[in-house]
Amino acid sequence: MPVRFQVDPDFYDHPKTTGMSDAAFALWVRAGSYSAAKLTDGFVSEDVLVYTLRSDVEVAEELVRRGLWRRRKGGFTFHQWGDRNLTRERVETDRNADRKRKQQARKSAKTQATTQNVRPDTARTPTGHRTESTRNPAVSVSESVSVSVSGSGHAPPAPSTPAPDAPQQTRPADRCPTHTDDPDPPACGQCADARRVAEAWDAERPRRDAAARSAEARRRAELRAAEIAACRMCDGDGYAGARVCDHDPQRVDVAARGSAAVRAALAERRSA
Repeated sequence: MPVRFQVDPDFYDHPKTTGMSDAAFALWVRAGSYSAAKLTDGFVSEDVLVYTLRSDVEVAEELVRRGLWRRRKGGFTFHQWGDRNLTRERVETDRNADRKRKQQARKSAKTQATTQNVRPDTARTPTGHRTESTRNPAVSVSESVSVSVSGSGHAPPAPSTPAPDAPQQTRPADRCPTHTDDPDPPACGQCADARRVAEAWDAERPRRDAAARSAEARRRAELRAAEIAACRMCDGDGYAGARVCDHDPQRVDVAARGSAAVRAALAERRSA
């Protein structure tokens, strides 16, 4: 689940914030965002206060005087953080549950893909004669996604020709071939039949379009579910922390290098 910092809707005019300085107001919000992201359970060290949040101890003391923060060894902590925000224990418990669920989903997908890939093209009858398998070579979207996620093989190819009952994609002509280009066609039974077929096609088109959109939405949802199940960085909702996960494992390395560069710059600044 995404971890967010909760702000009450009446915080802007709460008695504790009446007359509060803009610096203290900004510090409270930024520190809350930091604590939610880093899972510190509302604790803000003095180093983070100065170098990360770029504030002063005097501003933090204002929050203490107003009952929004409390003094703690080495820094400050939010008042009643766990009553309004997720704690580290709750987040880690939920993430472990998501991780186990996704591991089980990956295991099930791999088992399903293996079962689907190990299937003979022919079978033997009780009399020993070989007969062609009646299995449809076409596979569903979820089946092909499972094969792709597990990496155990390639999905079987889709049939090269449409199903016999596949709907006609283009509007049929509303005249017979004889009178297609006639500007003033005579009464013609074949034209009447063609017109009825075209009108039926027009009447059916909204339903076909809706079915196509629904099928595309299901396909996208199944692809997203497969990506989330295969990803080791995000939770069951597809979030990595507070952002939507892009399922790119290289992003973690880039973020780690960026954090290391920031820490090095802060250390250099402190030693200067």
